[in-house]
Amino acid sequence: MNESALQSLLTELEASRSSLHSSLRFWEWVVVAGVVLELVIIVKEYWDARRAFRRGTIRSPEKPSTFLLIFGLLGAGMVALGIAKELSVDAKIEGIETQIRGANEQLFGIVSKEAEAAASVSEIAKDNSDEAESHIEGAVRKADELSRKVEAAKNDLAQLQFLVSARHVMADKIEPLKEQLKPLKGKTVMIFASVRDDEEAKTFCNSIASALQSAGMNTMPGCGSIGGIVAPTAGVLVVSSDFSMSELLAKALVAATGSGAVAVPKDPSDPRFTNLTVIVGPKNPFWIGK
Repeated sequence: MNESALQSLLTELEASRSSLHSSLRFWEWVVVAGVVLELVIIVKEYWDARRAFRRGTIRSPEKPSTFLLIFGLLGAGMVALGIAKELSVDAKIEGIETQIRGANEQLFGIVSKEAEAAASVSEIAKDNSDEAESHIEGAVRKADELSRKVEAAKNDLAQLQFLVSARHVMADKIEPLKEQLKPLKGKTVMIFASVRDDEEAKTFCNSIASALQSAGMNTMPGCGSIGGIVAPTAGVLVVSSDFSMSELLAKALVAATGSGAVAVPKDPSDPRFTNLTVIVGPKNPFWIGK
């Protein structure tokens, strides 16, 4: 039987047991009534015997009472019938209870199998979940690794773009440059490209000169080369007898170009660079930018 059929059978058996219990109660009351009738007859017989005894005379026996006979037989019959019916109903109840226990055992077996199947499915689902989680973790690790590679490629590309691009004064930095160089407005600055045939350095030099002119400074001699000047290792050197002016201009050029610029103090023994001087050297291929 399946679970549904067993449930229906249990419902029917419970109904039958309940009905038999009601019948059992009825026959129990029949037995009680029979016993009561017998007690009445016993009391009546005792009363008659006692009355005859107290009379103290011997008399002919009285006619047996048909009424008492009928009631005695009725009481004894009720007791006998009631007990017989009780035994019969009790046997039926025991049979039904046996069937109920059997049905419950079958139902328990079905439920146990379903529970085991559910546990097995749950275990399989858990294993699949763990496997999926492991795959997800592996995918996340691969994604992280790929992300790191992409980021490294971006950095390499940025470095390559910097290395192959020409230095220049950024257009959006012109106005901040003017603001920074207000203390030097009207000053004369000597500007040179230190390597004669370096077109990138010369172009950068002209870009700086144009920016300084827009800031109100006078530039000379126009990015020509100057003999005896060693190319600056930081890209741009700013020299002046007044180191504070050199430092101010160098910081402004760093902000405006994103390239290196260094302020150096003037050597008192060097007759050159009496004025504020900017020397643009070749682009350093190993400078990564800020």
